[in-house]
Amino acid sequence: MTDIVDNRIRILERAIQQPERLSELIEEFQGIVWNTERETETPEWQVLSDLALDLEYYEPNPERRKEDKSFFAEERAINEIKIALSKFRAGS
Repeated sequence: MTDIVDNRIRILERAIQQPERLSELIEEFQGIVWNTERETETPEWQVLSDLALDLEYYEPNPERRKEDKSFFAEERAINEIKIALSKFRAGS
């Protein structure tokens, strides 16, 4: 694993461990994904890239979630992260 991938994984693990910082850590993770030169099309890269896109629909504000059925709350965001990490580890 590259240092960049390791960093992304650490951020996701912290997001699970520190749900009070979920918004901040998701933003940090997405920033790294979006601002890193695209890696070769590995299954691991695809899992992390897909997760970054899926997490665009995380909305911590319950009132804002009512605006669009696509938005989801903390529980689903953490679940999506756990699923992605398990896929990532299975592919490593």
